[in-house]
Amino acid sequence: MNLLVDRLKGIGKLKMKPGDDIKKFDQPNTVGYSLTESEFQTIINDKLNIQYDEYDGATIVLHLGSANGPMQILQVSIDIDYKKKNDEGKLVEYIFQIKTYFNKKQDNNQDAKKEYVGYKAQYKK
Repeated sequence: MNLLVDRLKGIGKLKMKPGDDIKKFDQPNTVGYSLTESEFQTIINDKLNIQYDEYDGATIVLHLGSANGPMQILQVSIDIDYKKKNDEGKLVEYIFQIKTYFNKKQDNNQDAKKEYVGYKAQYKK
């Protein structure tokens, strides 16, 4: 989680590529960032220290909440594609993924807690 919070602070400086999944006309459900190798090294790999021989690309995708309510980040996905030589000297393709999920704000309020307690009591019967 520290990787996400500490490293993604400068994400606004990256080239934005909105996803194809559109909610309510002009509000994207996802916003993606394609990273150059230099951006990958600075933002992600300086902490992960992935050893590779060929960089094939990395993306950061923010999955956003409902267009009808406040815009919230519900999930952050980081996908890294690279190649590394095996013991025989052949390049092997790797895909490394990090996915972090966040609760919606409504899931953390008192009404949600009351609803949970109600369900819990109902299922204990």
